[in-house]
Amino acid sequence: MRVGLIGIGQAGASVVDKFAEEGYETLAINYSLSDLNSCTHIQNKHLLIGSEGVGKDRSLATSLMQMNWEKTVEVVKEQFSQTSTKLIFVVFSTGGGTGSGVASIFLDLLNSELEDKVVVAVPILPHKSESAISHMNTLECIRELSEVDVCILPIDNNKSSSVNKLSLYKEVNESFFTTLNQIITQTSLTSPYSNLDQTDLIKLFSTVGWSSIAQLNLANMNGQVNLSEESIVDQISSSNGIFMSVNESKIIRLGLTFYGQESLMNLVNTSSILNKFSNHPLDIFEGWYPNLSQGYLRLIYTGLSFDTERLGKIEGKTISDSETLENVLNQSHKVNVKSQVNLNKPNKQRKALSSILEKYKK
Repeated sequence: MRVGLIGIGQAGASVVDKFAEEGYETLAINYSLSDLNSCTHIQNKHLLIGSEGVGKDRSLATSLMQMNWEKTVEVVKEQFSQTSTKLIFVVFSTGGGTGSGVASIFLDLLNSELEDKVVVAVPILPHKSESAISHMNTLECIRELSEVDVCILPIDNNKSSSVNKLSLYKEVNESFFTTLNQIITQTSLTSPYSNLDQTDLIKLFSTVGWSSIAQLNLANMNGQVNLSEESIVDQISSSNGIFMSVNESKIIRLGLTFYGQESLMNLVNTSSILNKFSNHPLDIFEGWYPNLSQGYLRLIYTGLSFDTERLGKIEGKTISDSETLENVLNQSHKVNVKSQVNLNKPNKQRKALSSILEKYKK
């Protein structure tokens, strides 16, 4: 199975550029030629017409798509024409202009036009330090995405431990690549117990709604905590890494893989993991792969609701920043000077040339 990735806007293309470096089929889409040129590994790039960048103006990006959508869909069809390409991940920032403004209509079009492929949205949520505009754009983008019938796998920049943007972007890009690459690679493994194969993965990512991924290395945990079914379930709740936290109000499908020692395998109980949800999933896909030294547990949740706590933080940040900015913007920019200083130079008194010369006589 081949997997394709599309990066919309600068942030999306930056993530996808790492996949291009490792040989994946990729495409970058942007209004800005300079942003497209910054992708050093993506060979296939599509320049949207109408503006040289949109400056975080998502409404402008959306309106300009009216003159771009037909050609863009044609480019995507041509780029990912091989029948073996079954999954296409579309990565974009919710806080910017191009990605945020273009993604929903683009995903809707692709989902309709690419009948033989599964399209997955990968929105990147902003870090709490990002601007009020980024958070406002995010709210609008989330609202629109929730009306598109695709699987949505949010990356949450707020989950990063990095203190500066350069480290944050590098950490998130590397983590997303490593996770998705391992998931795809693992579908080719065989096991005497149970396999999560390519068909299962496609079924997982064809589930409409929000999704998340949790990962635990039980081999590293062993000895640090008293491993048990209960402790593993407790740790899973905080093991989403860069992905959105799980809303436990509902779940449609679950993918579970364990790659590791059989002694640790015996501590992983699927029923216990699912007890925190309000319902039992429609499908459970499992892969159990014995290994003498590892202990890697991964969970893919699909068909979720959006994380209500995270949504509240985005809304709170937007309201708080909006009120502050409104007060600032309403203040006059005029400068009132209370005291005046006479900066006029005293008038020169012109001296007679003969008097100046007389001064230097000896």
